[in-house]
Amino acid sequence: MCACCCYLVILSGLKAQIVSGHIFDSSHEPLPYATIQVVNTDQGAVSNQEGYFQINLKEGKFNLRFQYVGYQTKDTTIQVKTESKIVLNIILPHQSFTLPTVIVDGKDEDPAYTIMRRAIGKATYHANQIEEYRARVYIKGSGRLLKVPFLFKNKINKELAKEGIDSTVAFAQESVSRLYYKRPGQYRDTVISMRSSGSDNNTSPNSFVYSSFYDAKVAGAISPLASNAFQIYKFEYLGYIEDHGAIINKIKVTPRGRGDQVFEGLLYITDQVWSIHSLDLTTYIWGIQFGIKQIFSPIEENVWMPIDQIYDVNGNVFGFGFTYKYLAHLSEYKVKLNPDINVPLVVLDDKKNKEESEAANKKINSKSNANDISGLNAGQELSAKQLRKMMKDYQKKELEAMPDKDTATVKFQESKQVIDSMASGRDSVYWSEIRPVALTPHEIKGYTRMDSLTRIEKKREETKKKDSTTVTIGIGENGTFADVVKTYAGFRLVHLLTGGQYNFNHDHQYFKILPTLATVNFNTVDGYHARIGVEAGNKAYKLHPIEWKLRPELMYAFAREAINYRGAFTLQNQGEKNHSPWKWTVSAGHYRQSFSPFLNGDSYLNTAYSLLFKKNYLKLYDQNYFNTGFEVSTSKAISFSGNILWSERTALSNHTNYSFFNRSRTYSDNVPVSSGLSAQALKANQAFITELSGKWVPFYRYKIQDGFKSKDRSGSPEFGLTFRKGWDIADSKFDLLKLDIKHHIHIGAGDDFDYKLSTGTFLNRPIYFQDFVHFPGNRYIFSPLQAANNFRLLDYYEYSTNGAFISLLGNYQFRRLLFTTSPWVRKKGIRENIIINGLSTEGKPLYGELGYSINYLFRVFRIEAITSWEKLKYKEFGLRIGVATGLENLFKF
Repeated sequence: MCACCCYLVILSGLKAQIVSGHIFDSSHEPLPYATIQVVNTDQGAVSNQEGYFQINLKEGKFNLRFQYVGYQTKDTTIQVKTESKIVLNIILPHQSFTLPTVIVDGKDEDPAYTIMRRAIGKATYHANQIEEYRARVYIKGSGRLLKVPFLFKNKINKELAKEGIDSTVAFAQESVSRLYYKRPGQYRDTVISMRSSGSDNNTSPNSFVYSSFYDAKVAGAISPLASNAFQIYKFEYLGYIEDHGAIINKIKVTPRGRGDQVFEGLLYITDQVWSIHSLDLTTYIWGIQFGIKQIFSPIEENVWMPIDQIYDVNGNVFGFGFTYKYLAHLSEYKVKLNPDINVPLVVLDDKKNKEESEAANKKINSKSNANDISGLNAGQELSAKQLRKMMKDYQKKELEAMPDKDTATVKFQESKQVIDSMASGRDSVYWSEIRPVALTPHEIKGYTRMDSLTRIEKKREETKKKDSTTVTIGIGENGTFADVVKTYAGFRLVHLLTGGQYNFNHDHQYFKILPTLATVNFNTVDGYHARIGVEAGNKAYKLHPIEWKLRPELMYAFAREAINYRGAFTLQNQGEKNHSPWKWTVSAGHYRQSFSPFLNGDSYLNTAYSLLFKKNYLKLYDQNYFNTGFEVSTSKAISFSGNILWSERTALSNHTNYSFFNRSRTYSDNVPVSSGLSAQALKANQAFITELSGKWVPFYRYKIQDGFKSKDRSGSPEFGLTFRKGWDIADSKFDLLKLDIKHHIHIGAGDDFDYKLSTGTFLNRPIYFQDFVHFPGNRYIFSPLQAANNFRLLDYYEYSTNGAFISLLGNYQFRRLLFTTSPWVRKKGIRENIIINGLSTEGKPLYGELGYSINYLFRVFRIEAITSWEKLKYKEFGLRIGVATGLENLFKF
């Protein structure tokens, strides 16, 4: 049965006047997702993948407009009568653009540049032209697997077949929502109906739908209408057409450096208005290709808004090739214009219309309120440069008048999508009435199956018990255990091994059993060891913003047959009710401790290296201790912390030589190796240590969100100053002054520089090794999570010092360097890094590291090649692998 027949059957009972048909190109090939507008109404439709469309109209005379990017627009007048069924076959030829003689002769600058200077000059004007709008958004998405790794192919096909699903189908979705926008940058999307099957794998077009090409960036990629677009792009004029009285200019957009986070394709600009008429652009974001088509329509006079957006998403992740297609249809616009800038202007090009621009600017600048955009008259002439200046001044004044986020109550939430509780309960009749695009026979079958599966899954969820035996275990910093456990309705014995959380008092209080199985570990001092612990506390809520947490733990070391214990109590306020956030902690116990703060005593990496390779980099000592500390933030720029520690520290020795392999070999002693270290430094000792530190993030720029301004300090360096004092107890007297600076600098389109500088000196030298300054060494094959947090080949103890020191960790990430000069490589989202680390300590040779790394390999991995140097002489080469730095950027589309 054809798509037309299927939908005639479905809608036969609705007694609607149906206008349907197909849209083809000149070769009679169907045009999928073509736009159909009912002129002078808010009604419209979209053709499906077979070029078929249908629209329900009341009795009367209507003008239908058919549009497709790159094709001629066609208008058709129809007369609809009661119970009529009108079938139209529409052919849209390719647009034939007129190319001016000056282009053919090549005697002048390409006209694309004068058009783009005007369009870029007016981009901020268009971005602020609308005060607010409401629209209905219909989004339809589908995805298919194009390629499956051979090892998984049979398994995947078999599992999908059980559900009656085509082995190539990965995802299907339909949703209808009410989109509300309020200037500047406030979006709220209320989903009123939705159904979906499968995962979108971060291919959702919402980041494009909730943005504008008039902004500097669109989903992280640089817009061709950004103020710095001429540095990023080349433009070529491909001609013009006349469309319903307007001149539409066709501009070819080519990035100067092809790759990710830039656009390439065609941009159509409405002459004189200098607004977007339509676009057909492609970009790559972290290796995923996004093909974007947008068609704009005049909602008000000289106000063009997108009505249809088409997204083709293609990629390959770990051998899984996929393609996704989305349609976003916006209708029922209700627009409120910004009264300050709602006048038509004549924008002049400073270069081509130099004399006219100077005269127009002189006339404007003679006024007392020269930069006041709201003071312009309709039809007034001004240069593109002058308009940008006036809009910049307008935005500055608006910013100054906005309330600060730190002192104001914000009522409008940040760009959130809200899903109505009834969104998933709509039936097929509802969808057939509201859907602007007809389904194909294949889609009808698929949605029927999806509805059936949804009902089955809903029934399963209703009968499913609240509790479960699922446990999620996380890995924290330095390869240590991070407990994340499932919440249960009641206790079971198995929870002593797997862990569990139990909430009380409307989920405001909880009791947690830590998962003992996840704490099993190994080192040469303890042998195998495991912990059992519990945690009780409360979660902050509106009436009680203060949280408390009590956490006692026991650890048993099997090889040395010893029980260690520790406990901690924490009280904190997250900063609710205009209070500064603070945290106070008290802890005590008898627990073994690592000499290096950068090599955790419960490291899984140490366990693996010990059991597999018989290498024990971890060196431990025994400690009885009492510790209390506080942290307080007086503002987002300044914070302080303090700490008091009393400890009794004694040496420990190896108690096992066990490993899986190399059993004849002996582990190194549990003694840190550092040249010049005296025997006295490792003797048993007592210490009473106080520490006071402060952090300062001085610089900021304002960012606007949801009608308020907030200080964005992400581009500022962070300064830290620490004073640590060991009091005169059993020869443990010392004084340490330390300065830390770290900074992330974003440079251009894809270049980043991270560095961390630490320097300091002891005013009084400590005797004991625990009080020395230690550095973030690394002897494992794995790299640190952060690019500028650790050395790559440095020994953990060799450079530890009780004197003056300075260290620098640096990482520069290039968008284009060696392999990334290839656009194909850049389109994969791959980056190349240069690593430069250095360390100078009193009495030790100058140490340095120089390395090269490839980041975002297969999107999530990083591989590094590192060399180390002493006194500028080559020392060692090593390879390191790890998780890609800046991995969170993958989810910021």
